[in-house]
Amino acid sequence: TGTNGKTTTTYLLKAALEGALHAKVGLIGTNQNMIGEEVLPAHRTTPESYELQELLRAMADAGCTHVVMEASSIALVLHRTGGIRFAAGIFTNLTPDHLDFHGTMGAYRQAKAKLFAQCRRGVLNQDDPTGRQFAQGVPCPVVTFGIHPTLAQVQAKGLRLYPDHVTFQVTAPQGSCPVTLPIPGRFSVSNGLGVIACCLDLGLPLEGIAHALAGAAGVKGRMEVVPVPAPYTVLIDYAHTPDALEQALTAARSG
Repeated sequence: TGTNGKTTTTYLLKAALEGALHAKVGLIGTNQNMIGEEVLPAHRTTPESYELQELLRAMADAGCTHVVMEASSIALVLHRTGGIRFAAGIFTNLTPDHLDFHGTMGAYRQAKAKLFAQCRRGVLNQDDPTGRQFAQGVPCPVVTFGIHPTLAQVQAKGLRLYPDHVTFQVTAPQGSCPVTLPIPGRFSVSNGLGVIACCLDLGLPLEGIAHALAGAAGVKGRMEVVPVPAPYTVLIDYAHTPDALEQALTAARSG
């Protein structure tokens, strides 16, 4: 859950689970729903509760051992995820969005926090003030990640930004390893760190996670690099909030 990064995080997590565990993984989110490689249409980020349970049943029947999903703040308030116990919940960030529904940033923040009452573990971004606040108050044990100088358990060092990818060295209690993500932008490092922290908590080996992420496909419409026979880079991005647009433009400039 979070304002920005949910879709990319779920796709990277699916790729990591498939690559490191050779698992069949379901995905539920904004762009589309997936049962392994089968694509199903998505009408909203988090389906209504009965649709969500139907999807989970179909995924289990098809042999999926893991499911990754986006949990929107509206869905959490409306109890669409009610009754589900998550192995882990990743928090990406909090910036203004959906205030027509929530009314205030405080209510929006409380909506996001609801997820962690349903999680065995919270995986929290320490570069975000709300992530740091959640680390002190959510009702489940936490794993922390971050880029900036921090006490986060999973950190990125030596970031290098390129027009079509990023590289960094991840350090964690389980060890250290170089990582390449095929998505440009500093915020891609943050999304990748959240995925790595989650996978490590699930018991996956660090080198296996890194290898899987290096081969992950970029997400359609999320800093999507369009190949062109010209000396410049063309990107497509879904940015529709002030923070997301600023992040996308900053990423394009720094790359």
